[in-house]
Amino acid sequence: VKVTVTGEASRPVIEVELTDAWVWDMYRKTRFIPRVRVLTFKDVNVEELPPQEL
Repeated sequence: VKVTVTGEASRPVIEVELTDAWVWDMYRKTRFIPRVRVLTFKDVNVEELPPQEL
């Protein structure tokens, strides 16, 4: 997981890069993807699974 925050302090832009991720998006048919980049100015929840669950 790589997180980068840019923009103004009052309205930051958050960039999250994930590999081997499960992503919920109502427009996406596939949930498990090898690499994803998310750009947002809202909250983002990221959870890492313990190795035994992978």
